[in-house]
Amino acid sequence: MKQGFQKLTHHSPMIILVVYLCLNLVSFWFSQNRELVNHFEDDSYYYFKIAANIVDLKMITFDGHTLTSGFHPLWMLVLLPLTAAINNPFVFLRIVGILSTFLIGTSAIIGFGYLQKRYSLLAYLFAGAMMLSCLIDFGSTGMETSLLIPLLTIAIIILAKLSLWSQSDKNKGHEKYWIWLGITLSLAQLARLDTILFNFIILVWIFFSDRSPQKWMHLVKTGLPIFITGCAYLLFNYFTYQHLFPTSGLSKTIQGGWINKAFIDQLVNFKNPEGTAWNLYLVLIFVAIGFIAYYLTNSFGKPKNQQFIENNAIPLIVSVFYLLYTSYQLFGTSWVLWRWHLYPIYLMSITVIPFILDKFLARLQQNTKSRIPTKKIIAICAVLIFMLMAAIGITAGNWQKTQKILFPYENYLIAEELNTTLHQPVIFAMGDRAGSYAYFFKGDVLQIEGLVSDYSVIQAIEDNTLEQYMTDFGVQYVISQAAPPTNYSSWTLLTPLPKHSAGPKAEIRLCKSSEFLLRETQFEPIFIWKWPSCLSE
Repeated sequence: MKQGFQKLTHHSPMIILVVYLCLNLVSFWFSQNRELVNHFEDDSYYYFKIAANIVDLKMITFDGHTLTSGFHPLWMLVLLPLTAAINNPFVFLRIVGILSTFLIGTSAIIGFGYLQKRYSLLAYLFAGAMMLSCLIDFGSTGMETSLLIPLLTIAIIILAKLSLWSQSDKNKGHEKYWIWLGITLSLAQLARLDTILFNFIILVWIFFSDRSPQKWMHLVKTGLPIFITGCAYLLFNYFTYQHLFPTSGLSKTIQGGWINKAFIDQLVNFKNPEGTAWNLYLVLIFVAIGFIAYYLTNSFGKPKNQQFIENNAIPLIVSVFYLLYTSYQLFGTSWVLWRWHLYPIYLMSITVIPFILDKFLARLQQNTKSRIPTKKIIAICAVLIFMLMAAIGITAGNWQKTQKILFPYENYLIAEELNTTLHQPVIFAMGDRAGSYAYFFKGDVLQIEGLVSDYSVIQAIEDNTLEQYMTDFGVQYVISQAAPPTNYSSWTLLTPLPKHSAGPKAEIRLCKSSEFLLRETQFEPIFIWKWPSCLSE
């Protein structure tokens, strides 16, 4: 009986995962269009629109006129054949959702197996619940994280196989893993450019910790694919767009001060229920600092313990990456972070969290001995976490119920209306939430935040000359879900919106006399003005 319970407990995360995946796959295929459209992040529609323009116009563009590098290339390469094969926009969304679910499911299966082999039951269940929550929260949003998470999971597995670096010259079969590590990390780099920080930390760690005769060969095998793909990507940007870095990255690094105040406000906002994940991110910053302090305390000033170094290698790499990634966002960007930027939490959940929990449980059992029934407490905690995982997995898969965020579907409705009432071609300008609107609108949409536009839009924002740029571009209408004051005669719209970015703003003056359409929606009203506006004043 006891053994049966233990087996069931060990396999429960996988059972819950299978239930979640099945529910998610069914709901993607059979959900109504509104829930389907609202499920994806608005930024995912940037990918979908650019992919459609690549196929239809043979041009890498979002707005139909200028080249853009505002996307991560590997996810775009995955989407292109789907775009070419599927003409129906809703069928395309269903297939992308199913593909994302399979990718996230694969990483979860691999991750659960990794946790089960290395950690105690309680650490396995706790980390598994945290990992499953991460995957559900930002894994299947139609963004590049659907591809990034499996790649990072594979990289962690390979690193674990290479933990005995000091003996790698005796384990010839391990040599092939160095090449696979380099290939996996190079692909992750193409999935999200900021994983170059993760790659850099791994290379530095190999340099300082590998004591085998093949040390330099290991560095070459791991680093060469990273270097080649990184250089190829940057050079392609340079010769295609005349800039090394993507427009979205440059737009977000425009500084309005020495620190990203928008990101800080996001981390410490404890009143907003939707900000809970970022509160967890803040807590894990201190966890990462604590682990690094633990590592340094037990390493320096003591005899070299190669076994200690190897056992702590992966949690240390992830902790350093977590802090370096956070520092980059704090001091190198000016925008808030969206939920798919939470992916470092996933790495913490699969490495640092179970490691610390196991250490804590071992110390607790050693110190308390028979005074506290630790085994019973652990069993109770395991059952509670199992119930939590079941609640997360079973309820999250069935997302056919009405979503709180409705603006993507409202964008679809207004786009369909304008497709039939406006003579084509028509050029719109829109900042926030332009992705889902452009995906369904048959005309062209200029994204005026600089995320998926050309580099001149970024310059126009910095110089506050965006109005002239829009006029020269041929914009005929401006659309916004940021509402002007009641009974306004003129209003200045700022882009990017102050709640999104602490960087410089461009002013766009809009007048009531040029208001073309006001549509009340279930989410927020949609305003459309003719452009140029305020001509009579």
